[in-house]
Amino acid sequence: MESLNRRAAMAALLAAGVSSPALAAPIWPAGAPLGAPRPFSFERLKAAALALARRPHRAPAGPPAELVHAVDYDAFGRITYRPAATLWGDAPGGRGVRLFPIGRPAPIAVDINVVSDGMARAVPYAESLFDLPADSPARALGDRGGFAGFKALNADRRTDWIAYLGASYFRSADPFNQYGLSARGLALDTATAGPEDFPVFTSFWLEEPADADLVVYALLDGPSVAGAYRIGHRRSPAGLVQDIDVQLHFRRGVARLGLAPLTSMYWYGQSDRTPADDWRPQIHDSDGLAIWTGAGERIWRPLADPPRVIVNAFADRGPRGFGLMQRDRNFEDYQDDGVFYDRRRRPARRSPIATGCTGRTRNRRPTASPASSPPARARAAGRVSRSRRGGASWWWISPARRSPA
Repeated sequence: MESLNRRAAMAALLAAGVSSPALAAPIWPAGAPLGAPRPFSFERLKAAALALARRPHRAPAGPPAELVHAVDYDAFGRITYRPAATLWGDAPGGRGVRLFPIGRPAPIAVDINVVSDGMARAVPYAESLFDLPADSPARALGDRGGFAGFKALNADRRTDWIAYLGASYFRSADPFNQYGLSARGLALDTATAGPEDFPVFTSFWLEEPADADLVVYALLDGPSVAGAYRIGHRRSPAGLVQDIDVQLHFRRGVARLGLAPLTSMYWYGQSDRTPADDWRPQIHDSDGLAIWTGAGERIWRPLADPPRVIVNAFADRGPRGFGLMQRDRNFEDYQDDGVFYDRRRRPARRSPIATGCTGRTRNRRPTASPASSPPARARAAGRVSRSRRGGASWWWISPARRSPA
């Protein structure tokens, strides 16, 4: 009931009393019927984020935590979205979007909507949208479950090129159909004496315009902030470009505001190998940080796995870009024919478009072990922030400011 109330409240904020004309939408699969059409625009979403920031934060409600936690990593991986319910599944050009269920890897349910001709329609959750093994613990959730995120498919309808799943994380597999590092919408109070604040994407609106592969609108919410995101995607043989426009409204001040955060798994490399029981010469998704400064200088900072948290800072004015990348591209240096670390080679480069940027690129290096972590190549454009995450984590920081909510 709480989830339905949240959806109803968001619908009211976005509708703002405007009538709902007929929606000229694609024919959707019978397995994924859509809700009633409601007016939608990025301006409406920004207004909804501002209204949300003016209210006290409420943690997302959901089914009993013990039921969600029972859907562990293995059980989560055995649940598949029914191909017949693929959104845009019949569209030309191989387009299609499939949804993830909630589970221990991604326990927070999100709202999914599709947008066409300025109108949005909700995708209601139903257990029947997924194929579950007979012994799946997810069966105990029934229709109390929810969507955790989504992925956009390649033309083969087996692999995906972009995925949004968990907190504010997103990742891309372009151009080599290989995931590596990840990005997220915002980093707050990372590597400070207190706990990190993790705002989450609570609602998504998906649009497939003629001039882009996919446009994702997202509502961010957390104890300190609410925000509206518009993320455009343009694919090419050289990789994926994301144009990101963001507006943030803070409920309270933050000690460290991190823009364009990147996260990438790093366990060990050839210069700091520590495990004695693994045959692989090195295990990491990225091996260094590349910075292109505003003065035109190019800086390369190798990653490492120190015994304690270490923060490195690089100050700059008007940076042209920065990002994590995998520079070593030789299979022999990894010898892993399962996850192919040598193919995680394209950098996720962040290029702030807003002028007059002054701040620091920082790195928080935690002790890490190999985990499933995704790549992304992107260019961010925005009013307030840009996003990308990585086993070492890098982000662009600016003085914390609070908008008048």
